[in-house]
Amino acid sequence: MVTSPGQKLTKILFLIDHFHDFGGTERHVVELARRMDRDRFECVICPLSSNPEYVDKIKRTGVRVIPASVQRIYGFSGLRQAARLIRFVRLNHFDVVQSFNVISDILAAVVGKIGGARTIISSRRDLGDHRKKRHLYATRFTDRWVSHYLAVCDKVALSMREREGIPAARITTVYNGIDSARSTEVDAASIEQIAGQFDIGPETFVVGNVSHFRPEKNHLLLLDAIEKVRDEIANLRLILLGDGPTQSAFERQVEERGLTDVVFCIGYVENVPDYVRLMDVCCLTPSKNEGFSNAILEQMELAKPVIATDVGGNSEAVADGETGYVVPANSVDRLADAILKLYRDPALRARMGKNGRERVIRLFSSNTMVQEMEDFYTQSRQGGFSEQA
Repeated sequence: MVTSPGQKLTKILFLIDHFHDFGGTERHVVELARRMDRDRFECVICPLSSNPEYVDKIKRTGVRVIPASVQRIYGFSGLRQAARLIRFVRLNHFDVVQSFNVISDILAAVVGKIGGARTIISSRRDLGDHRKKRHLYATRFTDRWVSHYLAVCDKVALSMREREGIPAARITTVYNGIDSARSTEVDAASIEQIAGQFDIGPETFVVGNVSHFRPEKNHLLLLDAIEKVRDEIANLRLILLGDGPTQSAFERQVEERGLTDVVFCIGYVENVPDYVRLMDVCCLTPSKNEGFSNAILEQMELAKPVIATDVGGNSEAVADGETGYVVPANSVDRLADAILKLYRDPALRARMGKNGRERVIRLFSSNTMVQEMEDFYTQSRQGGFSEQA
């Protein structure tokens, strides 16, 4: 659909590096496109790399997804693909071009500037530990065309100021939000089937983890802690949801340590809440490059206490001592101690779970996030970010 430049709608193009399901950034972008007021905003998701099945799935929800299939941004091929996106932006009169990852960050500035977009937004979703020198050099050049930056949490905003020298006045923090209505959907048959599959009964203590298997997620720290507490917790289970490049090596460690009767790697599943409902405590143990975890919010919203390492925005999501525990990164002892505290005190688990659910509803709802983003885009249309601060 091509519309005239005189329309009242604010037209937004979301450029995202990857669109392959499961990831927090993908879900965030889809939630924005799905929930924003369609009488005021028109959103198009443009992934540079995508899974056709996932694209079709999201399209069926009424969200516009137009894959770009950009293989690289350097050299002649990159110029040709950038030119194609510039024509797309110009023909469709986008007001805002917004990026969400490293490659789209560079591309969005060029495409948005030449394509005539009023506002170019760079959204930062993690600490930027994976940004290589060439990416930093490129973004320093394209920074002149970026109208404003969005950070997913204050720790990410701090990293942007310290690592890239971006002034605080050019950064706005908007936290992720989740739809609390989804937690009321209970599939009792599915939960019963999962409990039977892993022999989970009233006396079983279940520790859970929901995250991609990547080096920075540091699953081995959690495995070390489970090995440390195993002797005290007789009926212990560790259930891990997610897949990724480090999963095979992790599973080999499980076998070598003789923990195959305790630790279960499930892989990617659609029915994550059914598994989380069976967990007594949820853990997220990254060592670096964390942003603001949707998984933590979803677990807290299901009234589960969360133990997380103090990386990225974890300490902004988890209220230490109230909704769970925030422990130092790479500290096996502190992680194990926190697991044991919650194991020994069921009332504490229940209290922290209740506090966590109330915290998510109060601070991190999808409605709050969407409203803040709508206000942000309205400000951008009114010229609020037209000049660099």
